[in-house]
Amino acid sequence: MFLSRLVHIINDAALRHQVLKFLVTGFLGLFTDIITYRTLVHVSVHITPAKALGCVAGTVVVFFINRAWTFSAQKKSVAQFIKFSTLYATSISVTHSSTPLFSLLCLSLGLLPS
Repeated sequence: MFLSRLVHIINDAALRHQVLKFLVTGFLGLFTDIITYRTLVHVSVHITPAKALGCVAGTVVVFFINRAWTFSAQKKSVAQFIKFSTLYATSISVTHSSTPLFSLLCLSLGLLPS
C-alpha cells in the first residue's frame, strides 16, 4: 500500500510539486518556531513559554502558507484552523511528553553519555 502510493506520487508531476510545497512550508514553520524561540529566550523570556510561543507561531505560519500556497484553498474556515491547531497541539504534546522517556531509554541502553 505504502509503496504503491509512493510510486503514484513519484509518477504524478502535480502531486510531486504539491509534496515539495508541503515540505518547504514545513521548513518555514520550523524556521519560524526556532527564530521565535531563540529571540524570546534572548530577551529573557523563560524557555517554556518561549517554546510554546514558538510552536504557536510556526503552526500559524504553516497553516496559512499551506492553505494559500500548497493546497490553494479559497474558502476561509475557522473550523479548519481549529482542527489543524488541535492536530498540531496533540502532536506537540505527544512529542514533548515522550522526550524524557525516550532520553531515559537511550541512557539505559548506553546510547547517550550519562
